[in-house]
Amino acid sequence: EISHFFEEIEWIVEEYPDAERIVRELKDKGYEVYILTNYPEHMYRIQSPKWKFLPFTDGAVVSAFEKMSKPSEAFYRCLLNRYGLNPEECVFVDDSTDNVEAAQSIGIHGIVADHREEAFRTLFEYLRICGKE
Repeated sequence: EISHFFEEIEWIVEEYPDAERIVRELKDKGYEVYILTNYPEHMYRIQSPKWKFLPFTDGAVVSAFEKMSKPSEAFYRCLLNRYGLNPEECVFVDDSTDNVEAAQSIGIHGIVADHREEAFRTLFEYLRICGKE
């Protein structure tokens, strides 16, 4: 089963159907969108060319290439430093409380969401409340 997983990896992981629409919506509202992901190198090289949302993002930090991962504070700082971001102006959305708490520990606003619909609804509500939408 494990061998089958790695042999068929390009068919196992799928892009969320609404990912491109949501990233484009954020971009249309003037936001920058970055990816901070724990992703193995071989999977990233196979999957990322297929992601329709990727061309609309402003950058990515991938654990396999940085040799660190979430929830290491250094990983979040890598993103901030590479793209000249102010943590107080960033919002990090993740399904892991540990990952969100690590982001918050360095001043990034964080949203924990178990499902993508919840994540995006909460993100857009947060932006509306902050007067940023």
